[in-house]
Amino acid sequence: LWLGYEHFEDRRVDGDGRATRLAERMAHDVDHDLQSRINALHLLARSAFVDEDRWRELHEATAGFREGFGGEVIVVDAGGRWRLHSRVPVDSDLPPLPKPAGRSAIDAVFATARPAVGDPFVGPVAGEPMVAIGVPVRRGSEVPYAFANLMPVRRLDTLFGDVPLPADWSAAVLDSRGRVIWRRGADGRAPPAGPD
Repeated sequence: LWLGYEHFEDRRVDGDGRATRLAERMAHDVDHDLQSRINALHLLARSAFVDEDRWRELHEATAGFREGFGGEVIVVDAGGRWRLHSRVPVDSDLPPLPKPAGRSAIDAVFATARPAVGDPFVGPVAGEPMVAIGVPVRRGSEVPYAFANLMPVRRLDTLFGDVPLPADWSAAVLDSRGRVIWRRGADGRAPPAGPD
């Protein structure tokens, strides 16, 4: 019995170590992707186009971001109004700014004047689940605007597509409330309900 227990415990510890390394790798990949997006958004936020209300030129400047990172770029003013959405022409009427059920990146940016990532919501223009990654536009001590990248949740399939999972494992990304944003089983499909 003791040898059986030791064998079981060794396998459990080995499995725990593998799970920890996998979680660390996935967290690193997410952090790296988010930091790259935040850095690029900061460059856009420093544009003189914002200060001069040159929204058409800024709209054109977002094309490089969209090509490099995917998703859309939006600019929201401190009153919560859209100023720009990279997918639609500048003078277009836009639907109300969506509010996620949990954490809002835009609200957090205005509250803290720091970059923030929000919980998922259905994008009113794209019509699919998105996550906002926002940065402040600082002008002295003021934050008149927030820039955000609306990243489709499906981007996580690309980000984690090559992560090898053991046969009976699944991996998940959770939002700030602990709800699953994305999940994949070892065979690449959504795993059935049950223990992870």
